[in-house]
Amino acid sequence: YTGLAYFVATKPYGAHVLKFASQKDVSTCSGFSALAHAESKFSNRLRATGVGLCPCAHHEFVHPKGVGYLQKGERFCNMDFIFFSTIIPLLLLNVVISYNIACQWKINLLDRMNKLPENMCIPVAVAMSVFMFGIPKFHASAHDDGCSIPHSLNLMPGVGQTDGEGIERNWAEVNQVANSTKEMGPGARHDTLDDHFGHHNWRKFVGLGKPLVAPPHWECDRQQAAFQEFNLAVGASYQNQLTAMVESWEVDKTQPNPFTNKECGISEADVCAHFAEQEKAAAMDGRFHHHDISPSVFITLGLSLEDLQRRLRFEITDGVLSSHQQTELHKRQTSLLKQIHRFWSV
Repeated sequence: YTGLAYFVATKPYGAHVLKFASQKDVSTCSGFSALAHAESKFSNRLRATGVGLCPCAHHEFVHPKGVGYLQKGERFCNMDFIFFSTIIPLLLLNVVISYNIACQWKINLLDRMNKLPENMCIPVAVAMSVFMFGIPKFHASAHDDGCSIPHSLNLMPGVGQTDGEGIERNWAEVNQVANSTKEMGPGARHDTLDDHFGHHNWRKFVGLGKPLVAPPHWECDRQQAAFQEFNLAVGASYQNQLTAMVESWEVDKTQPNPFTNKECGISEADVCAHFAEQEKAAAMDGRFHHHDISPSVFITLGLSLEDLQRRLRFEITDGVLSSHQQTELHKRQTSLLKQIHRFWSV
């Protein structure tokens, strides 16, 4: 397998991964634990436990030499080789790397690059000037604020509204062939996946015209008008102050981050914990409630019933339901009515 299509060249890839067979990747991100499970799969006697992929985050095309088999989960040594195999043929002024563990993967990336084959290395100065690291928007909530905000794609100049989740949409298609390819020999599996990646790229290419028609330009005008209206409401002095802070932070990330929210509101769980503490103190003083449930539990129950009502109302108005769906809906309505009657009895 020479790496002439979508897979990396097998021999140099295997030789590189073999050098790190016993090395473990360590995560320092308190909000994301993907690396902790990197070797949790059953991988004995298997040629591969999965596939690593490096597509274009903007148009979701699978790049040549952008795919490689994973032996023990999504380890740095695998993803390093796949990434640099993809990026080396491209001459780009800026490279935005969207990866759900970018906050960890970027640490010592350039040191690890020097352990790759010589033809896959780029000058360190070039890499430091062109690489920007972001976390896909859906995955960002799994990280804490100190990690997700500096890596937010919403805050990177030139990224636009790219969500970085294109790779998940790719997997939504390719995962369907897993059952048929997992028992194939290496050659058949390799060719089958190459065919699927090629078909995916072809469908993307012929369908690019659909999202580029006139309506997106109309939406751009509408969003621009809304922004201008908001901008005028902020006031010139405050606007200039915020603009200066943002521009300073974009140039030097050590400057105060204007997007960090320093104030933290009280969550529902915090309120419940506060009431529970008060009720415990009252019970220790010998003051008990006349009802079977406490006021805080009563309020929580009422809020949950309102939430159930909203969910059911949405499902009722969500088009025509099948007989099975109607049956399930009636059961849930009956259960909700019983809960409401119990709530009234309190």
